[in-house]
Amino acid sequence: LMNQHMERTEQMMQSMNRLRERANKLSKDFGRRTEQSRVQYREERRFMQQMSKSVGAMTGEMKMSMERLQKMMQSRNMTGDAQMEQEMLQLNEHFRSMGESVENTLTIMERINNRIGQMESAQ
Repeated sequence: LMNQHMERTEQMMQSMNRLRERANKLSKDFGRRTEQSRVQYREERRFMQQMSKSVGAMTGEMKMSMERLQKMMQSRNMTGDAQMEQEMLQLNEHFRSMGESVENTLTIMERINNRIGQMESAQ
């Protein structure tokens, strides 16, 4: 059971890398579009750029935390105690859930980015 969760943790860490790359790409896109943007939308684009930078940094921190959890799951000191293993598995599941939330956050931010572009084009 722990091995399955360790594999899932590894997959989640890879997912965090992809999410971080996605957030960084979005931040760069907001920055690029801010320069090209109409004056009235520049502040909103800067806000979104800062938010996407924050999400990118957060995914990096989450990945480091998952790596630490994975090391704990491999530690002889932590394995063998059923209650401790259960707690680590629950923490692992919460990280997975947080990753899904970050992915949803980025999807919404991408839609906002596109919508701002549509609003600019309509003027």
